[in-house]
This record gives sequence, C-alpha cells and structure tokens, in this order.
Amino acid sequence: MPRTQHGTQLNEIYKKQYLKTVGKDDASKKRKREEALEYIDEWIEETYQTPEAKGMFQNGEHEWRQKVQEKHQHVRREIGKSATTYEEIKQAAEKQVIEEVGTQEEYATEYVENNLAPRGLLGVIVSIRDLLD
Repeated sequence: MPRTQHGTQLNEIYKKQYLKTVGKDDASKKRKREEALEYIDEWIEETYQTPEAKGMFQNGEHEWRQKVQEKHQHVRREIGKSATTYEEIKQAAEKQVIEEVGTQEEYATEYVENNLAPRGLLGVIVSIRDLLD
C-alpha cells in the first residue's frame, strides 16, 4: 500500500509541475485574472474618455435635466399650492428624480454604459475569454 500512495503523491507532484509549466496552476490563473482585470479597467477608462462617450454623457445629462423639467411640471401641479417659491418646487422635483433615477452624474454614466457600443479590442475579448477558462 505505501508504494501506491507514493506513486499517487508522485503523480500529484508531476501534475502540479505540469500545470505550473503550462500556466494553469492556481497562482498563474490568479496572476492572469488580475492582469486581465487591470487591462479591462484601463480599456474602460480609455473608452470613457473618447469623444463619443463624452458626447453620450452630455446626452445623458441633458436627458436627466429633461426628466427634472417634466417632474417640475408634475410637482408644480401636485404640491405647487403648498410650495411658496419656484426654488422649492425645483428642489422637490430634483429630489424626486434623484430618488427615481439617481443623480445627474449617475444617470449620465448609466446612459453611456447602456448606449455606447465601442469597438472592442481583440485583446480585451481574449482576456475575458481567458478568465472564463
């Protein structure tokens, strides 16, 4: 029996060495995952800085302001009787929009994320694929 156990341990050592050699051991997988995530994060940040993304962000901000205006009209009808100033109505409208869809920046960022269709770099796709292996 000890001989079989010794053979099993030796096989395990060979297996671990093989996985390390081909980059499939746990440490290599973790390193590759971290590199891929770093690369993806850089790509995302670069994508946010493109003129197309900046334009879409402005579109999102504009859409958020329109929602505030629409809510402003609604609030004026709903609570306008109790609000004494335009500023109170505006603040109430903004508060409701923030509760519904978030701040202007949050809304614009989500708008970009949902509407921007950048061309993906092959390296990003390969990195994602490696993560799934």
